[in-house]
Amino acid sequence: MIILYILAALIIIFTILFLRGYLQKKKAKNVEDLINKGMSLDRTGQYELALKVYEQAITIKPNNPLAWYYKGRDLSELCRYPEALTAFEKTLAINPDFFLAWYHKAFILSIFGKLPEALDAYNKAEQLKPDDAQTLFNKGYVLERLGQTSNALTAYEKAVQLKPDFLPIWLFKGIAQYSTGQIEQALQSFDQALKINPDCVEAWYNKALVFYGTGQYQEAIKTLENSIHLKPDDARGWLLKGLLTSRIQPLNETLSVFEKVILLKPDNADAYYSKGLILESIGYFEEAIKSLTRSIEINTNADELWLGKSELLRNQNSLLQALEAFDQAIKLKPDFNLAWYQRGCILEKLGRFDQAQHAFEKAKQTKNKG
Repeated sequence: MIILYILAALIIIFTILFLRGYLQKKKAKNVEDLINKGMSLDRTGQYELALKVYEQAITIKPNNPLAWYYKGRDLSELCRYPEALTAFEKTLAINPDFFLAWYHKAFILSIFGKLPEALDAYNKAEQLKPDDAQTLFNKGYVLERLGQTSNALTAYEKAVQLKPDFLPIWLFKGIAQYSTGQIEQALQSFDQALKINPDCVEAWYNKALVFYGTGQYQEAIKTLENSIHLKPDDARGWLLKGLLTSRIQPLNETLSVFEKVILLKPDNADAYYSKGLILESIGYFEEAIKSLTRSIEINTNADELWLGKSELLRNQNSLLQALEAFDQAIKLKPDFNLAWYQRGCILEKLGRFDQAQHAFEKAKQTKNKG
């Protein structure tokens, strides 16, 4: 009789264990099916629907890292970045070695401008997958934004060795090389980008920019024509052409180029400013003032624009108006050495000698500070 009781108990125990295992497998299968369904919806761009499916999976199995990861991905696609970041952090709490979760966490942190934290996350992603070119490229970009250009170049070099046909790496590598004075290397990087895609506007534009920065104006114009030919409605390219032609052609012939920029982009403050300087140079002072005023209306916080207008007014002997413009430039940039000095010169002309002396002292202080 006792043996029968023991056998019955064992049967019950084994039945319970079997049912528990069966239910666990069924639950796992349900979660797997839901994740697959969500991924299928993702492939057709139905992120809202997919998100609901992943949330169902999380309800069934809260510690499933894949469900949290794909939830984060969909939240990112929907630009719900704070929620996405939370989902990726939850993924990593469950599985700290989830490479893609680190990658996407880093990307969102960089969007938020949290660059040191983004760099830490990219470093972690790189440790988990050191041969991923996209991670290294993104890491390089974050390093550049942090002002660590030499380290950014190292990251770009690693990335390009892994994926030499990845055009954006060559572009960013070239920009970083130019900013560190590596002129020939920068040109080589842009040439490499053009080998990958001869119609790459950014490569032609940046190559022209290097020529412009090194005083090779004819080469710059020749190169820039390719960029403008490929993208004739790019105001940026026309603006650079205007700056270039103003160096080597009669100024009155350059006006039409800046007019083209304004036609393409009516709110381009630099175009109005450059147009104003040319108008001043060829003697059209009233038109120059209008153009400089328009540039300031577009960009009220640009101290250099106020300085340009104030100098023009001073040259026209409109001293009180010039003084107001210099004051505005100084308000925007209190340590603006040149503005303080010019302010002193105007005050001296107006006979306000004590105020002029104060302005000259401020100019001297800001110069020493610089």
